Amino acid sequence: MAAELTSEYAVKDIFNFDETGLYYNAMPKKSISSKQLNGFKKNKARITLGLGSNADGSEKIEPLLIGTASEPRCVKAAGGVSRIGIQYRHSKK
Repeated sequence: MAAELTSEYAVKDIFNFDETGLYYNAMPKKSISSKQLNGFKKNKARITLGLGSNADGSEKIEPLLIGTASEPRCVKAAGGVSRIGIQYRHSKK
């Protein structure tokens, strides 16, 4: 079915955009000894990263980073969003 939908478009006009989440403060579920770590509350601090490009790779969409802070320290220290070449948006939830 997807082949039928995309057959009328050129490969350069077909785009894909995916997002992934990173729990950057989470404790590992297992240690080197392969035993489950108990007694830790799960930290849910997360950022979302979105990446996209067209089917032949000739055009890439600027990466999108979604966090909770209106201006995170790491972005501010790097000189701002425009300097590091990403789009940044924030959401309270």
